[in-house]
Amino acid sequence: MRINFSPLVLRGSRFLSLRGVGLLALMGLALAQSLVPAPRPETPGALSRCQEVFSGLKPLFLYAERLAPERFLIRGVLGNRGLPLTRITLSGNFTPVPLGLEDLAVQAVRPVLDRGRLLDQAARLFDGVGQGISLGNWYTQEVRAYRCYLTYQGRVVGVFRLDLNLQPISEPKLLQAYRRAPLRYPAFEPSSTPQ
Repeated sequence: MRINFSPLVLRGSRFLSLRGVGLLALMGLALAQSLVPAPRPETPGALSRCQEVFSGLKPLFLYAERLAPERFLIRGVLGNRGLPLTRITLSGNFTPVPLGLEDLAVQAVRPVLDRGRLLDQAARLFDGVGQGISLGNWYTQEVRAYRCYLTYQGRVVGVFRLDLNLQPISEPKLLQAYRRAPLRYPAFEPSSTPQ
């Protein structure tokens, strides 16, 4: 009796070639993962630093951003030590509007938005900025910064950023928007705000 080994050899070589391809694929995945930078470990002090910066936030200024010839959105800018850090959009009744829903905010109309009412509302906002606005109990990490979230009635209304050394990152574009605004409070640029 003679045994034919040729089908076993073919099957074995096919098995070895599939195993070899699979092994190469796994090695390729391992190499690709080694080229991707590893995520940085959580910074234990980031959330506590967000809390420190939040506790020092003060209203710096308000301005009206023109949407149409007679329609405006009211923006409040909060900062720490004179640095503008975050902007909050306010609805027509001066309550914070969640991020992403600014288009649904009640817009101020020019005849209603007289200077006296704006100044009264601004003074009230400046006095009670901490009422209702709180710091979210989370942060996110970007490539070069951490994002801390401000909430109002459970919805995110503002964001400020900390650099990798946990120092607040100023937002100079907010100061530029204030300078361009047709209506603003205070009428003159705050002296503590850097140029």
